[in-house]
Amino acid sequence: MLPSASIKRALLISSPRNGFTATGPSLTRMREFLGRQGFAIGDEQCIDGESATRAKILEGFGALIEATRPGDIVVVYYAGHGSLFPDTIGDVITPHPMLEPMDVADSDGAHFNGLLGGELRLLLRALARLCDNVTAIFDCCHASGLFTAEQPPHDVDEASDREALAAIAARAGKRIARRRDEATRGHDPTRSDREPERSGAVRLLASSASERAYTHDNQSMLLFTDILVTVLEEHALADGLSWEQIIREVRARVQELRPEQRPGVEGARDRRPFTTDVIPTPVDHFHVQREGQRLRLAAGTVAGIGPHDRFELLAYASDGPALGTARVQHVKPFHTFLEQPRSYPVQPAVMFARRLDATATELAARLATADLSAALGLQATLTGRAPRLREPVIADTPPGHVDLLDEQNPDGAPDFRPQLVARLALADPNRGDKLGRALRRLERWAGLAAQIGHPGLGPLTGCYSLTCGRLDRDTIIPLRPGAVLGPGEPLALHLYNPGRASVIHIQAYRVRADRCINAWRDVEGGHAVKTNHTFSLQETFERLPGLPGPQHEWLVVVIGDGAFDLGPLTTPPVDRSPPDVPRSPTRGPGEATRVQIFGLSYTLAAPS
Repeated sequence: MLPSASIKRALLISSPRNGFTATGPSLTRMREFLGRQGFAIGDEQCIDGESATRAKILEGFGALIEATRPGDIVVVYYAGHGSLFPDTIGDVITPHPMLEPMDVADSDGAHFNGLLGGELRLLLRALARLCDNVTAIFDCCHASGLFTAEQPPHDVDEASDREALAAIAARAGKRIARRRDEATRGHDPTRSDREPERSGAVRLLASSASERAYTHDNQSMLLFTDILVTVLEEHALADGLSWEQIIREVRARVQELRPEQRPGVEGARDRRPFTTDVIPTPVDHFHVQREGQRLRLAAGTVAGIGPHDRFELLAYASDGPALGTARVQHVKPFHTFLEQPRSYPVQPAVMFARRLDATATELAARLATADLSAALGLQATLTGRAPRLREPVIADTPPGHVDLLDEQNPDGAPDFRPQLVARLALADPNRGDKLGRALRRLERWAGLAAQIGHPGLGPLTGCYSLTCGRLDRDTIIPLRPGAVLGPGEPLALHLYNPGRASVIHIQAYRVRADRCINAWRDVEGGHAVKTNHTFSLQETFERLPGLPGPQHEWLVVVIGDGAFDLGPLTTPPVDRSPPDVPRSPTRGPGEATRVQIFGLSYTLAAPS
């Protein structure tokens, strides 16, 4: 329910720089659609044509921030060029994503007229502090590169952000001044953010960090905007779909016309459009996209998909009968191809697949308690496809409690000790549900752990150099397996692409002590690093409450020669343990043909 005093506010921007005439009709299409949804959009809320300068855009954001109140519903829309400024310091080239206002070519060392992704994040963060229902839609090239994952506000040093952005802007202005007569579109997709970010908005993005966004063939309108509005008008608002389901439908339609464009959604993608109502993906349901005659399941071996699994196909927006069944034809780490009998009718562009008869996973985990009968009784409540546990053991646990221990040891450490994943109170009426969620986290971790050190889908040797470890000022000190980290001590990674692969995609994950898997940054298809470019990332971690003793965790790095599916790796909100902040994953079918997965264990020390 929306507060009675809530107001629907919007800021729409169209920058038709370099004759990009499709942006104007696209803005009109979005304005008319939002108007039908109750948004009051006057001419002062539309920044279009020659007026779409940096100053006017910032003025529009300022007015929107000034007017927004708690409970409001806010939409920000941009149609225009997106590019990357290749920031060169010494021999290191680090592109920064940016939007191109109409006056960007007038930049110089004193005045930069582009809008950097970091600046947009600060603006969206300011809106998110005022209300929790913000949707940002960016129809431009390299759209996903503009944003990073949401992080707790205390991790953000805005003064440092602004100082760093000012320095980048000065270098960008000087470069544009030197190349006044050249187009400023970027060619090198990657990210250079070194600090956690938080925007607090749902972000609908026309393209990933390494891709372009396109218009219809007749240049009449931007493809993503047109199809997004069409899908929303056809059924999404009435049928109660989530943003995740909507964007998968949009992606399927876009890729029928432009297979190389990959729309996506970041942030709270399990919400209904323009609300805070959550529509979680049901347990053991996977997204499927039809590609011609093939069905591509957005999960693979890292999600526990096996070669003999069978699936029931279900429509997104219907509780009706199943659309049919399908079997695994070919399974890869991040996606799976399904096959159906030829007699089946053509399926929808997108749908769910529910696993039917997969065998239960046998986990390297067990219950431990001082009361063995209590552990056996709790274990006996697990039914259906619940993972199987090893025999419980007697342990010195607090009275009235049962511990769940993870015994996965991917790197074969000789001094390995099991990790306490969950401590369950026998008097808790929800103990069975909490155990089930913890087992699903362990099942996902088991699928990922089995891939660590696997040769992957083809060699990537020599295609990159990677360093992971402690951060000592500007130096990364390689981390030894099992190294002990102090609270808040930063971990960092640095990747360089020397040029044997045109692009390298990388993503880093934290496997927490409770075996919840979080991406360091939630980016469409992974961070993309082009030839002769670098990528650096750092993160700090605190201990989880309620799990005494040393907390053994993992840094898992996935590297591919193209975009890959992040969703099967990260833990869905429904399976997370409190007090984690829900953050759902996203990503459509992966495009990488070669993938490698590395793991590095570390321990968060117990308080002294």
